[in-house]
Amino acid sequence: MSFFSMDSPLMRFLNRMADLIVLNLLSILFAIPALISGYLTLAIYGETGQLPLVYLLITALLSFPVGASLTALHTVLIKMVKNEEGYIVKGFFKAFRDNFFQATAIGLLAAALTVLLIADLLIVKGWFRAFFAAAAFLLYGMLLYVYPLQARFYNPVSRTIRNSLLMEIAAFPRTLLMMAVSALALVLIYFAGNYAVPIAILFGVSVPAYLQAMIYVPYFKRLEEKEPQKQEGD
Repeated sequence: MSFFSMDSPLMRFLNRMADLIVLNLLSILFAIPALISGYLTLAIYGETGQLPLVYLLITALLSFPVGASLTALHTVLIKMVKNEEGYIVKGFFKAFRDNFFQATAIGLLAAALTVLLIADLLIVKGWFRAFFAAAAFLLYGMLLYVYPLQARFYNPVSRTIRNSLLMEIAAFPRTLLMMAVSALALVLIYFAGNYAVPIAILFGVSVPAYLQAMIYVPYFKRLEEKEPQKQEGD
């Protein structure tokens, strides 16, 4: 086999990275308004020392397409892990459209809880801060599963959220490993210096999510006999 053959390990790796770049760009496209609002919120807080609650609420509202975007991302990633992916862009937008309403409801709820916890962590003192930090840890663990579950299974929003909480606890070692992937990605971007922004734009969401998909997809097999699955053509 030629080193540059389309079936060679090198070319398969390059093709996979190209797909992940496309997915990353698609994912952050829908988050741009919320990212800009969030940046302005942090800038105001850094200058004044006061938390602009109005900006936090605006950021939460602007994040409404993020839930559908993350669900579409994980829909494609699950197929990539299984080597069943087709056209990346077409698959992403189909999943975005099919999951829009349920994923948006999940995303807005997640955004509201995130804003509430951030505000509490910045305002409260003492052991109350430890309580809200623990709540933030629990919320983030849930979010690691809720969008993949929405991508993979047909369920009401309430059941998807419940399953994500149960899975976070039942698969706690996997949850910690997925959190470690997120933390490592943030550390690498932080120390990337002048390359931080390009790396984040090209790989910052899709590559960590792909590694996390490799962790949660095997565990999903335990649910596939109990929960109504979305067909591969869906």
